[in-house]
Amino acid sequence: MRVMYHVKRKINKTKKCLFVLNRCIKSFNTFNKIPKFKNTSIILMAYNFNRVGGLEKRIFQYSALLKREGYKVFVAAVDGDGSPDLWLTKSKLLNSILLKILTRKFPIKIIEWNEGGGGFPCFFIRLFKRKVKIGAVLHASHISWKIDFLKYCDYVICSHYAHGIRVPFLRKFPVIANAVSKHSVCYKFSNQREALIISRIAEDKLSSIKSFIELCKHWKICPIIAGDIDNYEGNMIKKMLQKEYDIADDQFIGRVDTVKFLQTKGNKYLFIGGVGQVMLEAGQLGFSCLVCSLLGKNYSFFLTKDNIARVLELNCSPHSKDEINSIKIENTELMFKEILSGNIDKFNISQVINTECSIDKAYKQYLQIITSNIESQQ
Repeated sequence: MRVMYHVKRKINKTKKCLFVLNRCIKSFNTFNKIPKFKNTSIILMAYNFNRVGGLEKRIFQYSALLKREGYKVFVAAVDGDGSPDLWLTKSKLLNSILLKILTRKFPIKIIEWNEGGGGFPCFFIRLFKRKVKIGAVLHASHISWKIDFLKYCDYVICSHYAHGIRVPFLRKFPVIANAVSKHSVCYKFSNQREALIISRIAEDKLSSIKSFIELCKHWKICPIIAGDIDNYEGNMIKKMLQKEYDIADDQFIGRVDTVKFLQTKGNKYLFIGGVGQVMLEAGQLGFSCLVCSLLGKNYSFFLTKDNIARVLELNCSPHSKDEINSIKIENTELMFKEILSGNIDKFNISQVINTECSIDKAYKQYLQIITSNIESQQ
């Protein structure tokens, strides 16, 4: 039995390797068939690239804006369930060969690595230093073990101020915080008795989802969960949550586009739960927002006009008790009672988000960094 187990494991591992390699070759062939062009090109690269997520949202935002400026932008990734232009493998050598071919064919001026916690560049960056600029955008803070890579980059951008708090070395790099396009308030209070969390259904988000469910159960509010449950991990977490909290199938509504969904169907919900980008998008539309802490329900809190400035510095996702203690948090039970009674003015943070988190303002900073690096090559 043990021998058969190891044989099956070896077979499955081999199948996965062949699938990844085949996917990489197919996407490279498709990419390589693109006719030559003169437009300045940029590769935005990440290790994991999924259909939803803060990192992915940011890449889509800046990719669209750069294309509007006349740049050719390609997205590349190693893993995930998204749809990048180019799939890579875990082999640094093979990826370096593929990228070398592409940089010879196309006028690629920048390769930008977006670090979201999945690991650092999967290619030999020194092979490209003479011909292209190497950039890094940091979405995750636990990167102190790769300081040498950051020193080698032509530019480094932090996606929020918390990076400098958590890793002192990062304080010298510019911060271009996550941002949103402008939308009008659409939320209307009507004695709702359901609340919604929008999140990736993944292990690293599990404690946040549990915080939301436990608070909803405590407040006798029906918890609704939006996130992808069609993949293996999402489906397994769904079953686990159903068993632990007695949640029905129809309380899982699948993956949604946050802004579009809330604009059309959001008024069914009393408040929106989540972390990061979801809080920006929901808050901008006028919804009361519950930051569902990764530390548990006792550290979750509602966003208000008094605490939003500090929470934005932490990307709406404080990671430690010290960070939470630095936020002006009023009693969550009392805050919930105010929301339940319709006294929601203090929870309307839309004006602050439209002012402080404007994508036009953020993109202007980003474009200056991009153009200065391209011009320095010429």
